[in-house]
Amino acid sequence: LLLAIGGGDALATSLVERTREFATMRAIGLRRLQISLQIVVEALGFGALGVALAWIFGIAVGALWVNIIFPAMTGWCPDFHIPFKFALVSSSGTLILCVLASAFPAIRAGRIQVAKAIRNE
Repeated sequence: LLLAIGGGDALATSLVERTREFATMRAIGLRRLQISLQIVVEALGFGALGVALAWIFGIAVGALWVNIIFPAMTGWCPDFHIPFKFALVSSSGTLILCVLASAFPAIRAGRIQVAKAIRNE
């Protein structure tokens, strides 16, 4: 829920700042659906980058703790285990939330009135 609110807010802010850009794209012939899909793909790209970085840094920090820090602190040597099922489910959920969070800003970007947006900017 927090990811959806934060992602939606960031995309809505970006939409307001890029109103003239979207209006210009509509003026040169892009359809509403194409502009909306651009917003959704952008959000999905940010989400995929976040998921990839989470996997990389999560595995690195986990390996550091399990292989170096925990044995040095306690003398125990636990097995390193990656919970793949949980990681895949949470990664998929994150990407779905990114798409859902981008839905309203994407629809709004597609409904921009070209003349009004260019004139007001």
